[in-house]
Amino acid sequence: MKSFRERFLVGALLLLITLGVILSRSKVLLLFFMLLLSSLEIYELFACLDPDNKGRNRIITLVGNAFFQIFAYLRLPELLVAGSVAFFMFLFVLSVVHPYREFEDLFLTLFVVIYISFFSAFALLFPAKMPNSLLLVICVSWGTDTMAYLSGYFFGKTPLTAISPKKTREGAVGGLLGALALALLFRPLFFSALTVQQLVFITAVGSVCSQLGDLFASRLKRKMNIKDFGTLLKAHGGIMDRFDSVQFALPAVWLMMRFVMK
Repeated sequence: MKSFRERFLVGALLLLITLGVILSRSKVLLLFFMLLLSSLEIYELFACLDPDNKGRNRIITLVGNAFFQIFAYLRLPELLVAGSVAFFMFLFVLSVVHPYREFEDLFLTLFVVIYISFFSAFALLFPAKMPNSLLLVICVSWGTDTMAYLSGYFFGKTPLTAISPKKTREGAVGGLLGALALALLFRPLFFSALTVQQLVFITAVGSVCSQLGDLFASRLKRKMNIKDFGTLLKAHGGIMDRFDSVQFALPAVWLMMRFVMK
């Protein structure tokens, strides 16, 4: 009971903070929020993937992450592409000219930058004419997570994959249907700029990608033989444990919105 109460309170607080940032519609506040979240995720991921601190690119990765977020905030695609290319080339050159840099450092850094920094930057790229776009991402990802858990708990019988034995096909379907129901429920308030067909399409794609992101994170944890990425959020684990599905949902929803808005 104590674990459930703690999990509920931490989850509710995190949700309120996230919704507060999104509904404030302040780009500066969102920038600092994404910088904080992505930096904490990078710290957690490096702590798991490189527990002995043998890698020498943590600081470089955090600096690179800041540039990714700032370029996305400035909404300059050319600058974002140029900055990304320059950063990747810097890593490649560093692995060649520095006698103590290993290729493992390079691959680890590239993975973390793409998985965390690149994907997270999409939060700052959503179109201004659709100010509640990020709210849809939260609705899709966390709605899918919650309904998949409840559907799996009450109706789950058929395992979905060996990657995460507790996940079931019934839970996956329930998560998808739950996300659709939640998005349609809040459409009159937040998503009226989208037609029902557009909203269903975006939500369905986002829900599938959200579940893939969750499975990918489960695969990572299983590979590293850990239960959670961190302990910052108590019963929820770390920041990565709460936002792993959002990492895949962000670029997916952004791409689908760009497609339908045209």
